[in-house]
Amino acid sequence: MKKVKLVLIGYGRIGKIHFQNIISDPSVELAAVIESERQSVLFTRPFDYPVYTSLESYLYQNSSIPEDQLCGVIISTPTPTHHDLTKLALNHRLAVFCEKPLSTLESEIKHLFSISQTHHLPLFCAFHRRFDPSFLELKRSILNNYIGRIHYLHSVSRDHPFPPLFFLSSSGGIFQDCCVHDIDMHCWLLNEYPSRVYVSGKAWHPDLARSNDFDSVVINLEYPSGVTSVIHVERYASYGYDQRVEVFGEDGMLCVENPHQNSLVKYHKESIKRSPLHPSFEQRYSAAYKAEMSCFINMMRNASNEDMFDDEYKQERNCYSCQDPIHCAITKDEIVRNCVIAEACAASVRLKQAVTIHYELGSEFYKNIGSEYLLATSDATTG
Repeated sequence: MKKVKLVLIGYGRIGKIHFQNIISDPSVELAAVIESERQSVLFTRPFDYPVYTSLESYLYQNSSIPEDQLCGVIISTPTPTHHDLTKLALNHRLAVFCEKPLSTLESEIKHLFSISQTHHLPLFCAFHRRFDPSFLELKRSILNNYIGRIHYLHSVSRDHPFPPLFFLSSSGGIFQDCCVHDIDMHCWLLNEYPSRVYVSGKAWHPDLARSNDFDSVVINLEYPSGVTSVIHVERYASYGYDQRVEVFGEDGMLCVENPHQNSLVKYHKESIKRSPLHPSFEQRYSAAYKAEMSCFINMMRNASNEDMFDDEYKQERNCYSCQDPIHCAITKDEIVRNCVIAEACAASVRLKQAVTIHYELGSEFYKNIGSEYLLATSDATTG
């Protein structure tokens, strides 16, 4: 079996999680860490790994890949850097694991996948919630028709602690950075995409208001089947990291509740007490982060299978990396549609009206759309 070598790019909040998961896997070698000059001082013993300040400098000093090795990069840098780093890595024949979004432009996403397919390299966009054990069981219950025909889906995503402002300023906005996780979850669970969206939002934090972003949004999604789903996202919940999903159907209801820091419940004649919620995403999704990294490593080992780069193959077969009947890793088409939906959400809240989603128009259309066209479309539809 060929050895897997990974280069970690970025040692921020999510980079630290990937760092620990990589070094704890005996089948993987951490070849290097890439971080800015300011952050590279963090890497001192006992973590004896080479540190570079750019991917270009690493590639200059490591220009050839031995035939007995599989090499890839883990991109956990700010959103605006994702596209260029992914493109550079793929063009140097490196498999890529990249935090979402690959880009907020559909044309760039498609181009990156074109490069990966040309070179037969895995391109993995990290939507970690698909790998969470509770959400996997929820998906499995839906597939097994446990509650019959679905009528309604509702999710709550409330962050804790409040993200640093320097992160929010380069995150791409609440819809592409935060809400896209819930958008992906809803489409994945329902196995269909919304045709219409209406969004309301509020910026309670003054700095977000000044930057035309939001920290509180409610997204209403309508689907061709008649199902309605609602997403409530908050950048901050004072009581802990709050992530819940409810699916209501004709024969019952499925719920994923919040896990607590431990399962002890204290019953007393005066009160009932239990431990707090997890403080942040690192604890809540620790198992999911390990599972998605394992999936990517398996993708690297299976990269010789040309079928794995075909979207129809991915949808119709067991997961090509872990062989689970539930396909966890996201496909190119799913990433593109998530991007379109997120931009349609941004257009809806910006224009204060419902938006009909035409996927063939692409995310760029909704990013730049004007109120005159939407109003004309609405009039034509109602007329």
